[in-house]
Amino acid sequence: MTITDGVVKARDGRTVTYGQLVAGGRFDVKLDKDAPLKDPGFYKTVGQAVPRPDLPAKMTGRHTYVQDFRLPNMLHARVIRPRAVGATVAEIDEASITGIPGARVVRVQNFVAVVAEREWNAIRAARQLRVTWTGGGGLPGSDKVHAGLRAEAIERDEQLVKQGDSTAALRVGAERRFAASYEWPAQSHGSMGPSCAVADIRNGRATVWSASQGTHKLRQGPGARIVDARNCGARRLS
Repeated sequence: MTITDGVVKARDGRTVTYGQLVAGGRFDVKLDKDAPLKDPGFYKTVGQAVPRPDLPAKMTGRHTYVQDFRLPNMLHARVIRPRAVGATVAEIDEASITGIPGARVVRVQNFVAVVAEREWNAIRAARQLRVTWTGGGGLPGSDKVHAGLRAEAIERDEQLVKQGDSTAALRVGAERRFAASYEWPAQSHGSMGPSCAVADIRNGRATVWSASQGTHKLRQGPGARIVDARNCGARRLS
């Protein structure tokens, strides 16, 4: 049996693709630790210079990112953010942007944004809108991130794998015990460019182009599907 470009070929000539084997389900196959490794002599990609056909457009500004994406009759939006984390809206002076053509305020509880047909008008409205916030606080600071996380209430526990009973083993048969705490550095997953998303809502459905991470669980919803929109540097969720 050989595997080439995702196609499994049996000795008698029959072929099947990985996609056909999985058939849209989960790839629940037990790992065989004794499976032979692939002979490096058959490597086609590892150790080789792989062409990057995407680089010329990215380096010359011709690549289409989600910020460049346009839909018919699209509105542009800007989110209005408070200076304090957890602040709530006390008052919005919508009259403060009446002089900007087509500018409107969108509010969902303590989420505030402005929309306009022209992007520059949305930017102007975001700068001029007067919002009064109340409450909220600051972030703990880089040196207190982990202490701040430990002080927060636990929302839920999630157990991914359980093998044996470690608590009982430590209590009964452990001759030596080790205790340690590990902290993973907090790093920003911010985009290199401005964060952006495009939503197309019609006929009771929404298609979203976004650079969001971890969206794949949306497949579990009824009728949900995900299409990789590589040409606009985002995921298309509908």
